[in-house]
Amino acid sequence: MDFRIDPERRLIEIRLAGKLSLDHTLETLTVLRTDPLYDPRYSQLVDCREAEFSEITPDALKALADRNRSASDRVVAFVCRDDVVDDLLRLYTAYLSLEGGKRTISIFRDPAKALAWIEETRATG
Repeated sequence: MDFRIDPERRLIEIRLAGKLSLDHTLETLTVLRTDPLYDPRYSQLVDCREAEFSEITPDALKALADRNRSASDRVVAFVCRDDVVDDLLRLYTAYLSLEGGKRTISIFRDPAKALAWIEETRATG
C-alpha cells in the first residue's frame, strides 16, 4: 500500500498492491494521517486492482471501517478489478455508514472514470 497526496488537486491517491493484511493496512493509514500534507477533507482515489484480499475478513473490514469512520465528509472512489473485490468494498462501505459515517463513495473498474466522478462530485457538492 502506498499513497500520494496532491494538495493542489485536494486529492489523496492510494494504491493497494500485493497481499493485504489488517495490521499493515492500519500501519500505512497511520503513516498517511501523520504526513504533513494530509488533510482529512481531501478526496481519495483508492486503486485496489493489484491487491490480493485473501487475508481480509469481514471482521478486518469492520476494524478498518471503525478506524476510518471518524474522518470528515469526503468523496472516495474505489477502483477494483472484479466482482469479488467489488462485493468486499460494498461491505466495507456498509460498515462505514454505521453510526453516521458521512462519505460519498462509489466503486469503479476504470480509474479515469473514478477520477472524473470525484471531480464532478466535488464540483456539484
